[in-house]
Amino acid sequence: PVAKGPEVLFAGDMSDQWIPYQADGGKFKDFANLDQGMLVVDVPAGHSWGRTGMHSNASMVFSPRGGSEGVRLSVLLDPQGTTDAVLSLVPAEAKTDNEWRYHHVRVGVHLETDDGPQTMTLWIAQQAVMTREIAAVPERIDLVLRPDDAVVVTDASGKVLLQGVLPGDVPKDGYRLYALSDVATKRGNKPVRMALKRIERSA
Repeated sequence: PVAKGPEVLFAGDMSDQWIPYQADGGKFKDFANLDQGMLVVDVPAGHSWGRTGMHSNASMVFSPRGGSEGVRLSVLLDPQGTTDAVLSLVPAEAKTDNEWRYHHVRVGVHLETDDGPQTMTLWIAQQAVMTREIAAVPERIDLVLRPDDAVVVTDASGKVLLQGVLPGDVPKDGYRLYALSDVATKRGNKPVRMALKRIERSA
């Protein structure tokens, strides 16, 4: 079989596949814009969690449970323009207004305090299953769902950074994809920024 290249889900254009997302102090029309081929989020201080970004208007990812291949989502960021970035999978049947409450899988890069450190965290159903300090915001983060229910986060070289297991039922209608910026708990009400270049999906 011919290997398929990655499928581009986002490349600087909201298109009709993506819908603005805002919650907990975030406001898309005030804090987000498409600029130089990126979704740029810039939330000033004083806006609670400041959750601002976008979500797909329909399912983009289906669980590979029981299949022969996993699903890989690759997120490309501009590190210079990013303090905090989150990629999240929310069941398609859930309400779209509260990504934090309804997500099944969530990976985020956050600035923990104004002086650092920078961290990367994997959440599964609101539980932080693994966190690690990172030297800087990476240019690329890969989130992999495997057929055995493992969830793996790697860097561009394939090095495993975080891992967990996704228990429970698989949503039959798949997952909506969310990409947003929000503030770490200790930095509540502080400014956050995200510069998102691309999201790709591959097997």
